Amino acid sequence: MKRSIIIFVAFCAGCATQPPAFTPSNPEPAARAARALSSYWNYAIVHSFGNHNSGGKQPYSGVLVYKGKFYGTLSQGGGTHKDPALGRLFEISPNGHERVLHDFLPGSGGVGTNPEGGVTEFNGTLYGTTTYGGGGTCAVNGQEVGCGTIFSISLSGANFQTLHEFTGTDGQWPNSNLTVFNGTLYGTTLYGGKNSYGTVFAVSPSGGFKTLHDFQGGSDGARPSGPLTVMKGKMYGTTLNGGGAGAGVVFSITVGGSEHILYRCKGAPDCDSPTGGVTALNGKLYGNSIDGGSGGGSGGGTVFVVTTGGDEQILHSFSFSDGANPYASLAIHDGVLYGTTVGGGQHDLGVVFSITPTGSFEKLYDFIGPYVAIPSGLTYFDGKLYGTLPYGGDHPKGGVLYSLTP
Repeated sequence: MKRSIIIFVAFCAGCATQPPAFTPSNPEPAARAARALSSYWNYAIVHSFGNHNSGGKQPYSGVLVYKGKFYGTLSQGGGTHKDPALGRLFEISPNGHERVLHDFLPGSGGVGTNPEGGVTEFNGTLYGTTTYGGGGTCAVNGQEVGCGTIFSISLSGANFQTLHEFTGTDGQWPNSNLTVFNGTLYGTTLYGGKNSYGTVFAVSPSGGFKTLHDFQGGSDGARPSGPLTVMKGKMYGTTLNGGGAGAGVVFSITVGGSEHILYRCKGAPDCDSPTGGVTALNGKLYGNSIDGGSGGGSGGGTVFVVTTGGDEQILHSFSFSDGANPYASLAIHDGVLYGTTVGGGQHDLGVVFSITPTGSFEKLYDFIGPYVAIPSGLTYFDGKLYGTLPYGGDHPKGGVLYSLTP
């Protein structure tokens, strides 16, 4: 049975956006916290978030590993009982100890709130975005939430700076990691720009900002999703919508802003709504689409590969029993791609999988829990894969950083 998928930005009294919204066909009892059942790899919780009322919670992005520690964002919580925050930056050691780098406190000028993308390191400084906040007047359902920001912070947690506040016309609601290319940071916004279909932007470490491309919708693509990938002097990414069939595109863009469409998804049995960007491996681009494919009566999503010349091939169509609706970016280790799905599997709550460049697929884990897990992209470090879930752990609405060991 095809699962109904809606990807949207929702405002909930200061809540962070929750990109994929699902109605599970078989939700688990609410008393059970999200965890994973081992098929081949061993699962362990490294850290549970939300350990008190003011604790940060709900990570929607994967973690950065830098000098043996994990860095990332929490989309909600933080601060104190007196001054609650709307998001947190954290550092976690391999033994699970959390150190707070920064809490996003609303109401303090043009500060950003609700970070959903992860952080990127450049020259010993962390850079990232907040989906909401800033001085812009973007609104959801008539309530002003801001258009988002770009920030930097030192590894010690000092020297926090807001580098740019989006206004809507230059972009609105960034929610993916930034990419470093030749000393400049590049990213995308889901909405906004001249045509309201999203943008690609560049920002210098000192805050110099430029919009490189305003998506036009239609055949050009609309609503870029996922981080940009650098390969052979260009950057590559995906959009959720637009293209000839409205099913999204794979595009390239130069540092000067010249955009080119490599491939337009056609919908089932082809790719439909690629969400996590593309990952470069051996001169080709690998990505997920949250819908499309031919498995299980279509609609379970795909893993696909695209060449720089625009040739595309579906490597795997999800059939629901092996997962459904891959959302996050693919990770690479030793020439194998690793990813997650937000649906399907034994409990219809997502899986962890591996796939080779030739399409050899293996399901590694089945998630279970009272909520849709929405697992993030994975990171390989010291013989293990690491990822986050925005729910579950010791505090069901807190989320976890987990590891998978072969």
